[in-house]
Amino acid sequence: MKYSKLPRIMLLTIAVIGLMSVASACEICGSKYEQVGDKQVPVAGWTIHLQKMVDNEFVPVATTTTNEFGQYCFSEADGNLLPDSKTKSVFGTYRVYEEVRDGWAQLSPAAGYYEITLSAGSEGVKVVQNLDFVNKRNVYCPDKPSG
Repeated sequence: MKYSKLPRIMLLTIAVIGLMSVASACEICGSKYEQVGDKQVPVAGWTIHLQKMVDNEFVPVATTTTNEFGQYCFSEADGNLLPDSKTKSVFGTYRVYEEVRDGWAQLSPAAGYYEITLSAGSEGVKVVQNLDFVNKRNVYCPDKPSG
């Protein structure tokens, strides 16, 4: 079936339903930065991990990598934020943390991770953004005398 042969009202209905499903999809997003002086520079290629609380224990759900702008996102619409096998729901408590790399010190978040809850209902939280990680490179000066 070709879409061009469908009545316009059907095409509009299909488009609206598609937009509603994307708009109601859950997502957890943020960015990765390096602190350089007083500036924060986006960092590409950094691994970000997602865990979900299941039976009072955080279990791995997904891993992603920051893009060229330092951004990452776990999204139900993209298929990397999936219902867990126990509750069959994406709603629940999540922990987001970054990989630890030698030579870097994490500045933000202070706890080392973010813990957030996605919830259902008209007042529920379905989209969480700005979960940003900021690190600074450790400076090593081999020629500097100690003491």
